[in-house]
Amino acid sequence: MSEDMYYWSPSIFWKSVQSNIQIEMFLYGDFVPSLFPKLYFLTQEGITIAKIIDEFPQVNPKKLKLFILDLIKKNILINRLLNPQELFYTQGRMYKNEYDDKLLFDMGAISAFKKEKLNRKLQVEDAERVDLSCDFEYDKTITERRSVRKFDENNKIPFLSLSKVLTILRQIKEKDKIRNYYASAGGLYPIDIFLYVKEDRVENLEKGVYYYCPSENSLYLVNPKAYIESKAHLFFNKDIFESSAFSIYMFYDADVSMPKYKGNAYFYACLDTGIIVSALNYAAETVGIGMCSIGEMDFNLVRSNFNLHRSHIYLHTIEAGLKCMNS
Repeated sequence: MSEDMYYWSPSIFWKSVQSNIQIEMFLYGDFVPSLFPKLYFLTQEGITIAKIIDEFPQVNPKKLKLFILDLIKKNILINRLLNPQELFYTQGRMYKNEYDDKLLFDMGAISAFKKEKLNRKLQVEDAERVDLSCDFEYDKTITERRSVRKFDENNKIPFLSLSKVLTILRQIKEKDKIRNYYASAGGLYPIDIFLYVKEDRVENLEKGVYYYCPSENSLYLVNPKAYIESKAHLFFNKDIFESSAFSIYMFYDADVSMPKYKGNAYFYACLDTGIIVSALNYAAETVGIGMCSIGEMDFNLVRSNFNLHRSHIYLHTIEAGLKCMNS
């Protein structure tokens, strides 16, 4: 039997329902109610499958093992760090949402919601207002930045242009010091960058998955046979993916910063990711490359294409390509 330690996922809720146990949307009867709450408490600090079976000698071990494996398959029992969707899932239970599900698909409702929220301001009685000066101009890399959802599919991205975008993430080595063009908590830079380049879309690069090495400012072709399809994306993002020339995938390597910052390292990694997205967008603006951040995708459908290890956590994707002439 596996000696991995399994934990009850902090994002999973369970309760007794009459003579059954409900775990999220799944309802269990038979011997399962007799396992609770003991099983839940046993899995708080980690426990092996074999030890769980030993703790319930009154239950058929084969049936119990099948139940445990079912919990593992459904990510109820886990032996890894939570991904962001799992981590933040429970927050929806505690937030009092006054809006209905129309915000997911009704463009009219979405437009009204955005108008309301983008014009919000803090209501403070008797607060003095001080208007800032606007008597200056920002560089065009700031003023002309827009999310791009349709790309030029007829021309290749020049290799120099791609280099200028990615080099914003390089390390700069000065004597005995290493620094970067962007900030990171503790100067640890735990975000690993991978690219999926499509066939005949980027000059000098074959189709496949590449790892970007910031210490060398170079790309490594880690999977020339990679094949990523739009089915991993939500329906309203499929066209963006199909039009893009390459995708940027960002992963948090927990081994880099959790030894120092413990659980807070995950939060800092999310901040790092946002800083990286901003840096890439501004670098892309200088060479006519457009970008669009993808809020959600089913990364598990494409995970096998990447050379990842256990401490890697998928955080974010950007779709990118040449801007169309009328963009």
